[in-house]
Amino acid sequence: RDKKGARKAVRRASKTAVGKVLIPEYKRNLQRLAYDTGAIHDAVRPRAVPQKGWYRHKIGSRIVILQKKMYPAREARTGGPSPVGENDLYFFYPAVVEYGSSQGRQPLAPMRKALQSKDKKCKLAYIRELKKEMAKVRAAKPIMESKRPRVSKKGG
Repeated sequence: RDKKGARKAVRRASKTAVGKVLIPEYKRNLQRLAYDTGAIHDAVRPRAVPQKGWYRHKIGSRIVILQKKMYPAREARTGGPSPVGENDLYFFYPAVVEYGSSQGRQPLAPMRKALQSKDKKCKLAYIRELKKEMAKVRAAKPIMESKRPRVSKKGG
């Protein structure tokens, strides 16, 4: 019935599960496997999925590396400019860490390893948070309905 409340509950639960279970594990993997300057580690944030393109009609959260934070941090910590690739675009270092490169860098896959190791724990956290959020929605719904004025259909 309350679609808006249910959507909010799903989004909050997914953001909590991603933020409290997956991101800490991803950061641990980054520190253990690929801690270069720490710029990726400091630029990781949970974000809601966009409502366009492939994500249309999907509700959830994802892990995002904020480029606006990562590049300045990397430049400040290395003392030089960030590497620039073709067409004067920044070289996206997190993709190389995850998937490797054609120049011989091996994939370290901290994201995939975090997802594999914390899959069950993330699902349990999501379900627990969703139950809490849905209880809040159910508790708030009668209050919202009681505020609406009742209109008679008899016209009088």
